[in-house]
Amino acid sequence: MRKHLKRLFWVCTISSVLPIYKIAHAEEALLYNWSGYIDPEVIPKYREKTTNHLIVDTYDVADEAEGRLLAGATGYDVAVVTSESISRLIAKNAVLPLPERSPMPTQGSSSPMYEALLEAIPNIDDYAIPYLWGTTGIVYNREEVLRRIPNAPLNSWALIFDPANAQALADCGITIVDSVEEVVPAALSYLGKDPNSSDLGDIDAAFQVIRQIAPFVRSFNTDQFDDVANQEICAAITWSTDGLSMVPQSTVNALYQYVAPTEGANFWVDLLVIPSDAKDSTLSMDLINFILSPDVLLSSAEHAGACSSISYNSSDARAPTSPTDCERITLPQQSNLYFLRSRTASEKRDLDMKWRLLQIQG
Repeated sequence: MRKHLKRLFWVCTISSVLPIYKIAHAEEALLYNWSGYIDPEVIPKYREKTTNHLIVDTYDVADEAEGRLLAGATGYDVAVVTSESISRLIAKNAVLPLPERSPMPTQGSSSPMYEALLEAIPNIDDYAIPYLWGTTGIVYNREEVLRRIPNAPLNSWALIFDPANAQALADCGITIVDSVEEVVPAALSYLGKDPNSSDLGDIDAAFQVIRQIAPFVRSFNTDQFDDVANQEICAAITWSTDGLSMVPQSTVNALYQYVAPTEGANFWVDLLVIPSDAKDSTLSMDLINFILSPDVLLSSAEHAGACSSISYNSSDARAPTSPTDCERITLPQQSNLYFLRSRTASEKRDLDMKWRLLQIQG
């Protein structure tokens, strides 16, 4: 779900005109992933361990990945998708069931949050394996915010969703992540409603909250890491991978803070799946097991500023300690964290239409 940096590494950019399978060869494994979501240094390791080439194609927006998998003929062996989209992909047979009796890296070592994920999406473990996780919250420049709002509610969605606060922060910049399936639930949480509500009255109320602050929002985008790194904004609704990433500039680290608001925050998980047109499920599972091996997984988690889905035994000498401060992206009352259920295709279309209309109208 989450773009960390627009970095170029060994990525095979495939022309949309030609299906990927016409380019790939038997010795190539193709991974479809968020931009900047795997440590480029692990890519040559795949060849060392398997003698196969690893080619990575990337996307910046979750809808792009969902649309490509739904269209089929991707040629990908493994794809990273959001937990919000997985049920729709399963319903359209866009992903394959995981092979029976495959060695599952998550067995016996998964995060405690995995049980909550299974409760939210019951059949998810038949089709997907958790990869990296984080939350959707607020990143803010404490000094600039308090200068404009001395008693700012720094731990609340009200920091942005209250029109008076949004207006006060407009001059120094507010951005909102371009992800309707996460922003609408945030607005519902702000209103004290169920973030997974599909009630039309609740959805309209959430959009009204966003509509009231839209004139004060600089942009709806997925480039917020750059916004923070360049100190171009005061506050943003963003992914923890952008809000808590290990930004090299120490001054930026000192200025900006990330919070998962106390009213509730989305606990997102990105998943590894096998696309329906994958050429060899054995090759796909080998790639998944490679991605989830301790050194590779934790290296990628560090690179992306995310938390790994697997808690390996600390005595495992192969597993380095990730510096990502995962405790900072959760709430003291973890019951306030929520998983988003996958909305139906018709619900998603309705959200998308309202979201684009809101952005056009400002």
